[in-house]
Amino acid sequence: MEKEINEIPKVIEKILATYRKDKTITQSIAKWHGLLQKAPCVHICACGTSYHAGLIIGNLIEKHLRIRVKTHIASEFTGDTILNEKEIAMVISQSGETTDTLAAMQILKSHKLPIVALCNTADSTITKQSDITFPLLCDKEVAVASTKVFVASLLVGSILIGKFTPADFAPLSKMATKLLSTSIPVGEYEKIFFVGRGLDYFLALESALKVKEVTYRHCEGHATGEFKHGPMSLVDDKTLSIVYLSSTNTTISKIKECGGKVVELPDPAPKNPLSFIAKVIPAQIFALRQSQRLGITTDKPRNLTKSVI
Repeated sequence: MEKEINEIPKVIEKILATYRKDKTITQSIAKWHGLLQKAPCVHICACGTSYHAGLIIGNLIEKHLRIRVKTHIASEFTGDTILNEKEIAMVISQSGETTDTLAAMQILKSHKLPIVALCNTADSTITKQSDITFPLLCDKEVAVASTKVFVASLLVGSILIGKFTPADFAPLSKMATKLLSTSIPVGEYEKIFFVGRGLDYFLALESALKVKEVTYRHCEGHATGEFKHGPMSLVDDKTLSIVYLSSTNTTISKIKECGGKVVELPDPAPKNPLSFIAKVIPAQIFALRQSQRLGITTDKPRNLTKSVI
């Protein structure tokens, strides 16, 4: 896991270089935009970490392209979902063999929706069954807790939006490298919360998942505005709240008033619209360090499995 987190800057560089020069990829991007021009809605299906990436990509599509998006947990996607042949679908997977995502694809195919895949494994079932595939170019990700593939999914999704400039993408690798040295203090906490607003809320969900996966400790991600509608009652002097600083100071103040410890994660580049791509790295490192502190086999947490091809 540590090795794969440290590979994130190089993954960013590889994706940016390849997506700029590879003719097959540029042709696929043109085909994707052709589908988007006719689509009233995009359905995104994924599981776990890839689902959180889908939430962010869906938000970007709605914001920048003004196309409606519905992001689905693949295991909850059923034949009852209302689908229209004019719509298109996107699936996201690290292994390309995610059972629930493959099942969702069969439903999408039965309604004749074109399927676009973001996948890290070239010769996989998902890539073979998709109409267009965009590679995530991470090489193998062996640790069960996905880290570099999550960042790669966000980066490729942002490229596919087509609304960001080279100047927006250029600093991302250095930004990621700098964030590798950002630390959140590890320690003994009964409860851990990640809190954020907008895209940072989705990052909070993913950050909490990383902690749960590799530390076996209770951890939740919450939207800033919702934190006061129930979760605040759980805050005490044995609680750590890690706050992405899109959140309001009133939330931070209230957590402190309740006796909770607060760690603030500032935006590494507030003027860059793509800074969210790298912002999750400190949370990934925090999960790793907490796991190591607890003596847990970080790469293979109990009760979890992962397809690695």
